[in-house]
Amino acid sequence: MGRCTGTLRGICGLKNLPAILSGTAGHCCIDACAVQQRWLCTSTSSNFDPFKWMEHSKPSFFKHVARKEVRARKLMSSLQPLQKDLLQQALASLHPEQRHLPEPSGSYEYWTMRCMDAPKPVLLRRALRSSSRPEVLLDANEDPELCEVECWGQVKISPNGRRIAFTVPAVRGAARARAIVREIPTASCGLAGMWDLAEVPKVVALEWLGDQNLVYTMADASQRPYKVLRHPVVGSGGTTKIFQEPDPTRFVSLGTTKDGALVTINSNTKTSSEVHILLPGDPTAMPKCIAPRQPGLEYYVEHYQSKGSPPASAPSSKDPGSSPSSVPHVDSALAMLSQPGSHLMLLTNSGNSTGELRLMTAALDQPEREWQLLYESPTGTTISDMDMFAEHCVLYERRHGRPAASIVSLKNDLLEEDEVDTEEDVADSSTSVPSLALGMPDGPVADGDVDTEEEVSESSTSVPSLALGMPDGFMCEATSTPTEGSVVSDRPVPGVTPLQLPAWATSVAPGLNGDPNATSVRLVLSSPIEPETHVDFRLDGDGVGELVHQDKLPDESPHSPDDYGIRHLHATSAYDDVEVPLTVVHPVHRVRGSPLLLTAYGAYGECLDPGMDASLLPLLGRGWTLAFAHVRGGGEGGRRWHLAATGANKCRSVDDLEGCLDFLLYEGYGDQGNIAVEGTSAGALVAAGLVMRRGQDLGAALLRTPFLDLLATTADPRAPLVAHEVSEWGDIAGDATCRRAATLLCPYQSALRMLEETKATEEPPPQLPPVLATVALDDDRVPSWAAGKFIGALQALERHSDLGMSRRLHLRGSSHCLLQRQSGGHFGHEQQYYKDRAEEYAFIIAACERSKKSKEEEKEKKQLKP
Repeated sequence: MGRCTGTLRGICGLKNLPAILSGTAGHCCIDACAVQQRWLCTSTSSNFDPFKWMEHSKPSFFKHVARKEVRARKLMSSLQPLQKDLLQQALASLHPEQRHLPEPSGSYEYWTMRCMDAPKPVLLRRALRSSSRPEVLLDANEDPELCEVECWGQVKISPNGRRIAFTVPAVRGAARARAIVREIPTASCGLAGMWDLAEVPKVVALEWLGDQNLVYTMADASQRPYKVLRHPVVGSGGTTKIFQEPDPTRFVSLGTTKDGALVTINSNTKTSSEVHILLPGDPTAMPKCIAPRQPGLEYYVEHYQSKGSPPASAPSSKDPGSSPSSVPHVDSALAMLSQPGSHLMLLTNSGNSTGELRLMTAALDQPEREWQLLYESPTGTTISDMDMFAEHCVLYERRHGRPAASIVSLKNDLLEEDEVDTEEDVADSSTSVPSLALGMPDGPVADGDVDTEEEVSESSTSVPSLALGMPDGFMCEATSTPTEGSVVSDRPVPGVTPLQLPAWATSVAPGLNGDPNATSVRLVLSSPIEPETHVDFRLDGDGVGELVHQDKLPDESPHSPDDYGIRHLHATSAYDDVEVPLTVVHPVHRVRGSPLLLTAYGAYGECLDPGMDASLLPLLGRGWTLAFAHVRGGGEGGRRWHLAATGANKCRSVDDLEGCLDFLLYEGYGDQGNIAVEGTSAGALVAAGLVMRRGQDLGAALLRTPFLDLLATTADPRAPLVAHEVSEWGDIAGDATCRRAATLLCPYQSALRMLEETKATEEPPPQLPPVLATVALDDDRVPSWAAGKFIGALQALERHSDLGMSRRLHLRGSSHCLLQRQSGGHFGHEQQYYKDRAEEYAFIIAACERSKKSKEEEKEKKQLKP
């Protein structure tokens, strides 16, 4: 893919939201909300921070966490039978053997598999159209280099298929890893014949530069990849630095074009990019810059060779195993630059006033010349990534906030150099690289007509039972009201074929798609209730997919997709009239006011696309509803959806989540005190923000590796990664407006304000639900002490409250818990995943049941009063 998102082809060297009506909505909590808002708007004494010591004393904090964990597990000991039941149900929905479908790349097909007896992954390959025994390239269960880690990191196969390079993640979650390079013996049937060629320390990411050289990135002291080095795998010569990024706001990553013609060095901030290219046939050349960096300019690079032109792949050397010194002549590599029909394909926002990406092209030998516009998505659709094929480009999109994809045909000589002859043609069809207009308002502005009520109601459909092999009766309602600023536009664009995806597909991921000459593109579709479905779409077809394979739940699983439904709904933000998409998964025979789990993220432009997760099925089986709120700050509505909740406007994410909560209460998807909210990392800031605003309406909160002390974490510009985060959170240290906004948004600061005023007035604080926070002490992204400080403040509040007792899991001990997860850094360990989820969901089930019982008791007491 053009962007370095890491979703495609990582193995083989390729880059891997109805308005709330007046009346009953929230009527029972208006007074409580008014009281709680006071705590959110008052200022805190700058010196009041009783838990600040956690930031500066790591040994004392680690001991503190150990003590808190002992108390928490004692509190949760009565939940062990429930945990065991949840875990058993989740595991019953997993196949004993997990095998990915083989997909071709080069002369081989690759796949991974794992089983109960060997839970770590195994990487295999086999020659195309061969029935021979597969080669085992990596086995994380037996490889001595991988015995201390859960899995390998990156895996890259050399262009000739003879060598494998892989990274071994560093222990204790650090970003720095090491790379190992091995020779793959011909006709090997296992690991026995392999031997190590090289070991490279301190590697973050790597790519092959031809068959004999590796390029890799290294990280600085703040874990920021900033330097690129070239390392010869065979032959003489030492490691050479070829690129270094001095700007602390920029991260450096590596990629390769799908045809292997170019290796890319990408220097990116969250809002701009700069790409340099290397030619695999010229390993000694220095990188060539495509376009100099500019504030707000994003572009991502692929390579395309017009049909009928000479192949653009870089000339390869002879077998390097037999002639290590054999290197192609420099002129043969540079000749590719002058080949007719050799183009750069650019996914860029250059010249687009909306800031959204569009497809453009430039000549490979003169990339600094004006870029020609090939395709711009219609209103309501945004582009997020691309994948190149010989005569087509596949665009991965968001259509009215939901995953989508289109195929753009490149067969009509669109890229011929003689197509643009006159100055008028150039002015009409191209844009110079420096011309960038990015005047963006806080939110998107609608241009044109939106769907009428009749059109929206007509779009609620059930999935055809024959489409992609879905079982009869599988229910999936899709209320396709466009997101803010979008217009439904189904008019066909010549040469562009939108792919017809089923409404139930809440997650759409590309397959390996490693062959640039393939005639179809594979997508993997899934949802929280539907396992992965592999579908091929012909590149020159009509957009209708062909089912390749559909995973099924095991016969032992007590769950069936027929038992559940998916709805695509819209809530109204609590701040303005912006419509926020909601994906709701519920039992078919849903009971009004049943328990609900509300999930949100809303940061960094990342999309919340829920796929199949066996750990959620036990909740659905117990009558729970799952709601995924696609709040601003995420990427569901494109760049402007993200930018509308950044900096001083970051609170819009919480506003949107609060609007979703009101909508779900009004529509009967949940009941007061019977709703749990969860968030992970930056999403935990949004979830905790809702806890501090509307705690009386929630029954529990689950915060995983949470980012909670926004002020302390980002206020120091010298702290690691702070400079890189300014575009997301604002300049908190230097901008008074951003600092005030961060102070009001920060969950920990909100808790301190409550605690400070509770002590001063001796009045009980607002009611808050039980909170479970999980941390990894070796987390190199989010400081674990932030969760410790937040839980400490909540427990202090609870000690000053005579209302919290009724909502505790037991009559003794705090209802707020802090748990440490196994070493594994920010993302944790895969093997521990289902055990951890069972423990977490047991907590929120018990907390919501206790909250519901407490409210019923309070209601009965009121009814008994004369």
